[in-house]
Amino acid sequence: MEHTSIGSKIIYLDQFVISNIAKVISPDFQREIDHHEYWVVLYKIFIRLTKKGLIIVPYSNIHQNESLFSRDKESLIRLYEVLGNGVSFRSIDYIQRMQIIEHCRNWMKGIKSDISIDINKVLNGRIDSIPDRFIVTSHISNNQFWMDALSRTRDSGKLSLIEVFKKWISSGQEEVTSYSVCKPAR
Repeated sequence: MEHTSIGSKIIYLDQFVISNIAKVISPDFQREIDHHEYWVVLYKIFIRLTKKGLIIVPYSNIHQNESLFSRDKESLIRLYEVLGNGVSFRSIDYIQRMQIIEHCRNWMKGIKSDISIDINKVLNGRIDSIPDRFIVTSHISNNQFWMDALSRTRDSGKLSLIEVFKKWISSGQEEVTSYSVCKPAR
C-alpha cells in the first residue's frame, strides 16, 4: 500500500473480491453468493473509507477485461469507479514499458540503480483529492484524440529504444549483462 499526499492508502483488490461485492449490491445476484453477510460488511467498510478519502481502490485494465463476460458488467464498472474515486491503474503494458525505458535511460547514463515505481506514473486520475460527491460516467468509443495520444506515446518510446540500441551496438557488447529489480519509490 502506498500513501497519497492527503494520506489515502491505495489498495489493489483482486477481481474475486470486487465480483463478490458487486453481487451483494446487485438485487439480481444476491442469492448466488456464499458468505453473503461477509461481503456486505466488507462493502460497507470500503465505501465508508472511500467516502472519507482514507482509501482509493483503483481498478485496472485486467479488472475491465475480466468483467467483459459478466452478466452484470455495468454493476462491476460502477463499483470500480466508486471505490477508485475515478482513479485507475494505467495498463500493465504501459507500466512495463515505462520501467524498461527508465532502465534503458539509466543504463545509457552509466547509472546502475533499481527502477522505482512512482505512484503518479502508474495511476490515472487525481489521487490527492477528497472524493467527489458525484461521479458522472460516459462511455465513448475510441476517438481520434485518443488514437493520436496513443500514437505519440508509441512513437516516443520507439525513439528512446532506437537510442538504446545505437548505444548497445557501439559498445561492442554481445548481450545485456545488467538488470535491476523494481522497487516502490519512497
